Amino acid sequence: VLPGGGVLASGGGRVRHFDPHHKLARAAERGGGGALAAVSPGLALYGDGTRLHYLCPHALEPTDAPTDPALRRAAHEHPVRHIAVHPSGAYAATSGDDADRFVRVWELASCQLVATPV
Repeated sequence: VLPGGGVLASGGGRVRHFDPHHKLARAAERGGGGALAAVSPGLALYGDGTRLHYLCPHALEPTDAPTDPALRRAAHEHPVRHIAVHPSGAYAATSGDDADRFVRVWELASCQLVATPV
C-alpha cells in the first residue's frame, strides 16, 4: 500500500500500480519472481529472480539508488519469493523459494547482508 491509498502488486513478471480508486494506473513488465515490498513513499524493493532491485513505485522503473553489487547479483541462490521491510525502513528480510528456506536480513542504507538466521 502506498501513501495516499494506491497499491502496488506483482505477479507473472508484471508490476501493477492501482490508484486509490482501485483502477489500474500503470503496469510494467519486470520479469523475475515478482516479490515486492514498499521501503518508503518513493521506493520499493523488487525481487527479480535471484536479485533485488530498487523500484520507483510511481514510474515502475528501476531507480539509480546505490546498491551493493553483491546484493543485486546474489541476494539468494534461488528466486526471491518474499520480502518484508522493518517498520523503520532500515532493514529488509528476504527468502527464496529453495527447500532450505534461508532468510537473509539486509541493512537497506548500505545494502549489506547483516544476518542469515539459521
